[in-house]
Amino acid sequence: MRQWPDSITPARGHCGLKTPAFKRLIVPALLIALLLPDVATASPGPRSTADAVALQQRRAALREAREAQFRRADTNGNRRLSPAEIEQGRLPRVLLQRFGEIDLDGDGELSPEELQQLADRRVRAATQPATAAGGE
Repeated sequence: MRQWPDSITPARGHCGLKTPAFKRLIVPALLIALLLPDVATASPGPRSTADAVALQQRRAALREAREAQFRRADTNGNRRLSPAEIEQGRLPRVLLQRFGEIDLDGDGELSPEELQQLADRRVRAATQPATAAGGE
């Protein structure tokens, strides 16, 4: 039987979805998966044509999922998300917490372009070598 360290021992009958570790680790990972352009662009190229096709299909599926999530949250259809729409759309709270940082033009709403720029910054930060991470 597997031995769990005391700090992560799952409680009986508890799936762990509301634990602080889940909220701290999994939710940001889901946010990244939804908002980031495909992380695979930072990795070496595909090894075969089949890999390239699979990669393109995955990128298209992720892009469609991000766009669908944005459209569902954009209740007034103006292609911009207000703080109320973000909250009602059940989008990650980090968007509300960092709203001022993400809202680059300061108009009080988030556009798809601003969210894409956030995703691009996160990819660059994740792919920079450790020695260069503090350089910006």
